[in-house]
Amino acid sequence: MVKLVGRITRLLGRLSGPTDSRRSGRNWPRLALETLETRALLSGSGGVGVDYTLMGGQWNNSQTITFSIPPDGVSWGSGTNNLNVKLDAQFGGTSWEGLIADALQVWSAATNLNFQLVPDGNYAFNTTGLAEGDSRFGDIRIGGYNLGSSTTIAQTYGPPPNGETAAGDVMLNTTMNFGPGSGYDFETVMIHEIGHALGLGESPQPTSIMYSYYSGVHHSLSPYDVEGIQSLYGVRGADSYQSQGQATSPSTALDLTSFLSANNQTQLAGVSLASIGDTEYFSVVAPALNGATLNVAAQPGGYSQLSPKITVIDPTTGAVLGTAANPATNGDLVLTSIPGVVAGHRYLVEVTGATSDNFAVGAYAIQLGFFGGTAANPTPTPTPTPTPTQPGTPTPSSSNPTTPIVAVIQPDGYAYNSSFASAIELGALGQTSAANLTLPSASNYQLFAFEVPQAGTVMVAAGNVNVVVGDTFARPVVQGTGLLIFNAPVAGARYYLLFQTSNAAPVANYGFAVKVVPDPVPTPTPVITTITRTTASSRAAAAAAAASRKTIKIAAVTPKVTTKVNVRPYQ
Repeated sequence: MVKLVGRITRLLGRLSGPTDSRRSGRNWPRLALETLETRALLSGSGGVGVDYTLMGGQWNNSQTITFSIPPDGVSWGSGTNNLNVKLDAQFGGTSWEGLIADALQVWSAATNLNFQLVPDGNYAFNTTGLAEGDSRFGDIRIGGYNLGSSTTIAQTYGPPPNGETAAGDVMLNTTMNFGPGSGYDFETVMIHEIGHALGLGESPQPTSIMYSYYSGVHHSLSPYDVEGIQSLYGVRGADSYQSQGQATSPSTALDLTSFLSANNQTQLAGVSLASIGDTEYFSVVAPALNGATLNVAAQPGGYSQLSPKITVIDPTTGAVLGTAANPATNGDLVLTSIPGVVAGHRYLVEVTGATSDNFAVGAYAIQLGFFGGTAANPTPTPTPTPTPTQPGTPTPSSSNPTTPIVAVIQPDGYAYNSSFASAIELGALGQTSAANLTLPSASNYQLFAFEVPQAGTVMVAAGNVNVVVGDTFARPVVQGTGLLIFNAPVAGARYYLLFQTSNAAPVANYGFAVKVVPDPVPTPTPVITTITRTTASSRAAAAAAAASRKTIKIAAVTPKVTTKVNVRPYQ
């Protein structure tokens, strides 16, 4: 502080004004220190303030966010979708679709988001339906047409709540050339547009993929982009098993033996690889079968774009018994089979990414089962000894048994989802139903979980059982039999359905139905921002402007971002 005061004193002494009044022709005011406007300090990422903006909406990331590419010919915005034919011609094939997957995975690797490609159909843009979880197409639809402008690259709608199904949709200007060697790198453009689709606005920082100026190829996120997306969806962390110290090493492998059903099979969801190089470990003890085959699969389909690799190991010898991977694809099941397993022997399973890029990250389900084989050391069935009878004594008839026959209720496929951790996921609902369910015993109960994609009214109907609806903290919202109705005021809210016997007796057959009636949502209105190809002078000016102002989170209510480009060449 003393040094700083000394420097200011010397500075004021040098700048006290000329002593020769004839040179100045005027009186110089006495210099003094003034209070300046607030300046933002450097953030943890090395930037000025919090250098990202938020559009004011977000997706429910407790489930997979789907994406799709509509077919050509459907009504798209103010035109007709022709993205497929245009980009196929520019790229000489469909390789551009892989670049969209790459762009999505860039964001997935940085935060708690999973994406999955789903089919699309002959449905117009902003068709009436669910903003998230509509089974007809993806949550984020990527199409394009001639936008009627030589400076507009794309228009992107922000995430829910936003219109009907328009939320997150991207409209590319198909008059632009995005092919290899063109002026605009397609993956860079898609990363930027998907950032808008996820809820990020423009950034003032030149190093950000969300920067308001097109400044060349960027296939990764800056610290500003990571901070922005994590402010919405959190840090991508370990799954519920790894976070409790399980499945992190061979010694802590998650034992799946108790998960096996009566037919020696199981599927475990809710597992994921949180970072490139992450590995999860599972183990299982073979049942009492001679000559059975162990099948192990990793299934990312329906969960993420992960490209998984499976390795099955004999933990006693360290020998690799089987492996499966397909690094050239993503989101596809991989399966390995181990014939002739030994009854009572333990096997170790490793699951990791098949690649060293962002496709090594994502959620999946592990499937495991033993097939074929014969019972090991079967216990001989004793031959009954006939009971002698006296002449004239009637022999008991099979039609009149001495012991009454008691009907046994067989468990259904959901018999073991009796905890919140194993609740059957119904996803984001418009409506759904299930039938032919059972409660094999009076103490048995079953749990299902679902999300409401939009605020609205939820109706639950069930017969023969008692229903308890709970919120995300397992607090009862409504309960009873027959038809239950309650209000879900928050989009993306998660609820549980608990079904239990209503008369202290097993239930041989019951069913239920759930319907969500969303509240009306206003039609989206656009907002225009620009992204301009930069020259050396414009880059320097933009950097100086960014360094001299405080940038804060801005909760914008405008749902669409129009990306523009100045087509002047680089200088």
